[in-house]
Amino acid sequence: MSMSQKIDNKFWKVDLHLHTWKSFDAWGSPARMLRTLLDQGFDAVAVTDHAGLDGAYEMADLAPPWFKVIIGQEIYTCEGEIIGLFLTRPINNASSIEKTIAAIHEQGGLVGIPHPVSRVARSRIGSRALIKISELVDYVEVVNGRNNHPEDDGFAFRLSKKLHLPCSAGSDAHSPSSVGNAYNLMEPFTDPSTFLRSLSMSVQISVKRTPLLVSAISFALAIPRIILAAYSQLSDTGFFNI
Repeated sequence: MSMSQKIDNKFWKVDLHLHTWKSFDAWGSPARMLRTLLDQGFDAVAVTDHAGLDGAYEMADLAPPWFKVIIGQEIYTCEGEIIGLFLTRPINNASSIEKTIAAIHEQGGLVGIPHPVSRVARSRIGSRALIKISELVDYVEVVNGRNNHPEDDGFAFRLSKKLHLPCSAGSDAHSPSSVGNAYNLMEPFTDPSTFLRSLSMSVQISVKRTPLLVSAISFALAIPRIILAAYSQLSDTGFFNI
């Protein structure tokens, strides 16, 4: 099959949570992650880097015409992480969760809650916070490929149903080896409204879980990048000139 052509399918295979090396803790260029997605038969992906939208836009530029790249970002708020999809501008980290949600919706984006109760995700928002903001949320991630406690995903699924919110699945891949660990089967979509309608009828698939050791190694390898980024920020403020 040519990269410029795709046989029409009734359902798309879609990963709604994926990182490139534009995230400080991820390893895999947009080109490498895209190639892995195409090799595994994906039709669409949401690129959700921590540091902005550059990785998503780079993958969108490289993707064949039939492959849908949703421009997204995983954002740190004061209460935990949330995801914005269909973004046009990056969202600042470290604001309140309400201000962050408002910033996403202001640009016509959608708000998702990744790994809301996962014991593996230190930056989860938790069930109480999710219940508090549920009327502002568009969907909940109920299958996360990095979560090694399936019962946590089960709790997230029951909570999403209680709150009448659509469910999603994402590999949360930080390297090519984790691509495809979780995904959705969805009807084709073109924009936020058709996406939400399709997501509400989608099926979430869990293939396998990223081993904890792989996640730990990924974070350990990122430590030098974290230190360099902190040093750069302090240098920009003139901290070392004091």
